[in-house]
This record gives sequence, C-alpha cells and structure tokens, in this order.
Amino acid sequence: INSASQGLQKIQNGDSILILGDLTLTDGVISGVTADNTIQVRGNVYQTSAFLGTSAFYGAISVSLSGSTTQVFNVSGGILPGVMMVANTDVSMNFETGVDATINGPLTMSGGTFLSTSGTLSIGDVNYDCCDISISGGTFSHNNGEVSFIGRNDSINVNSSLTFNDLTFNKASSKTETITSGDRLISEGTLTLTEGTLNGGTLEPQGNVIIKSTHNGGTTSMRFTGASDQILEHESSTIISGNMTIAKPAGTVSLSGALTVNNSGQDLIMTGGTLDLLGYDLTVNDQFTIGTGTTLRLTGDQTITGGPDTIQANSTVHYDDSAGTNTLLDVNYWNMIIGSTG
Repeated sequence: INSASQGLQKIQNGDSILILGDLTLTDGVISGVTADNTIQVRGNVYQTSAFLGTSAFYGAISVSLSGSTTQVFNVSGGILPGVMMVANTDVSMNFETGVDATINGPLTMSGGTFLSTSGTLSIGDVNYDCCDISISGGTFSHNNGEVSFIGRNDSINVNSSLTFNDLTFNKASSKTETITSGDRLISEGTLTLTEGTLNGGTLEPQGNVIIKSTHNGGTTSMRFTGASDQILEHESSTIISGNMTIAKPAGTVSLSGALTVNNSGQDLIMTGGTLDLLGYDLTVNDQFTIGTGTTLRLTGDQTITGGPDTIQANSTVHYDDSAGTNTLLDVNYWNMIIGSTG
C-alpha cells in the first residue's frame, strides 16, 4: 500500500482481503467504510516510517498474521494499523532499533513474540476509542523501551500480568484507560501517570513513580515491588484511589513531598521493605498497616494523619531526624529506633 501522504485506501464493509504473499505498508492510510475490518496476511509484513496507520473514523483496519509457516512483521517506524497475532503462533513482530512508533488500532495476541521498540511505542488514537489491548498468550518483550498509552477510552486485558520497562499513561484528561480486574502491569523502569483516568487492576512499579499534577486519578491500585530503592514523586493530591502497598523484598520507597492517600476506604499497607517519609506529611484515609519485617522512617516533626492503625510483630519505626527527634507517635511499637543512622 503506497498512497500519497494522507491518501486514504478504504475497504468496503463485508469485503475480505487475503494476501498470500507479503504486505508492504509504505505510505498513506487504510480504513473501512463504516465498520472495522481485517486484512489476512499469509506472508510477511513490512512497514516503513512513512505509513500513517488506520482511521477509526471510518473503521479501524487490523492486519492479521494468519499463515501456517514462520511470519514476521518488521516495523521501521510510523503509525501501525491494528495487529492480530492469533491465527498463527509462529510469528514475530520486530521494530528497528530505537525507532518511535504508534499503534492506532487494537492489539490482539495469543501467541508468537512481540519484540517492542527500544524507543517509544505509543498505543492509542487521540481522536477515537479504538485501541483495546488483549494479550492472552505469547511473549511480549519490552526491549528496554517505553510503552505509552495515549488517546481516548481504551482497555487493557492481559494474561494475569505484563512486564514493561518504562510505562506511561497520557490519555486525554476526560478519557479513561481500564485495566481488567486482577491484572497486573509491572514496570521495571519509570512509571509515569501524566493525564487521564486509570481504572481497575494493579500497577506494580519496580522503579521510580512520577504522578503529574495533570493526572486525573482513578480506581487502580499501586504495589511497589522493586528490590532497589524507589522514589514516589507526585505533583498532585489526586492519587489513584486503589490501595497502596509497599511490598518490596529489599530497599526503600522514599517520598518527594507530602503524600495523601485520601480516597474513601483507601489503605496504605506495608508488607515488605522500608517507607521513608523524608520529613514529609502523610495522610491515610482508612487503614495504615506497618507489617511484619517492615520499617517506617520519619523525623517525628511531620504530621501523620490516620494511623498507623496496626503495627505488627518484628516491625520497626525509625525516627531519624539528625537535629534530634522531639515528637513521637502515640502508638504501641514493636521495635523503635531513635537516631539519624541505621
């Protein structure tokens, strides 16, 4: 397909296209007329950086890798149509090193290997709800790149969990990304919540977390699980309203400012690692639990509202103000340390 730039190739409703050989997406846009459609490809697919994807205004087009032998979908950049890796499990999707690319149709995968770009892969369309993600099998490899969910109202449904490197949510402010209940999205790099609402499921950051002042919150839970130190940097009091859990095998989560876990019924639960307030205030709406083997570090001079409600056996509260601690929490301790080291 090689239309003039912005040229539109439409597939009539009800028509089926089967390509026995290779498909090359060079330039232009493909779409349906008034409904979504699929192009079946038995050979390989090649896309250049000039291709402009599909238009959900008329009907989003997906490319289905449906051969019976090994197939590849090689991407040099640009905007991709929807991608289906379902009919043939001996398929692989590959991106040129470091390129930025966008998928502005649905991504459906039950087999094969998806090797993402080491640049930035954006998923979504700024104008249309069109880009649901359904991954029930196969292998998704983040390739040390970034995946950014953009656009409007879309959903993510994975096979229990999916691991990313850098993960960003940057929807339009009035739009929502919905994660299937019980699914976990793991970010080994930086997790950034920029704009839009995020509902359902659990975010599991293992690196730093940045919540911008423009983010609109949502019901998603957050669970810190990295073995190294992590920073929670939040510019806004609007925090996603699911429970926040510190469940680290080692290391510390440190605040960059006052933290308010303030939605109705929202808990702060420590089951592993250390939470260091670094002198900032903390507000918890519901239950604040310092679990067995965990450590809460604070100066004693900041304000803590709403707990701790439960301090379990073999936990530690460490007051570490180098200028001296003047105020202690009126709670029952298991272990308590007063001193700027340790």
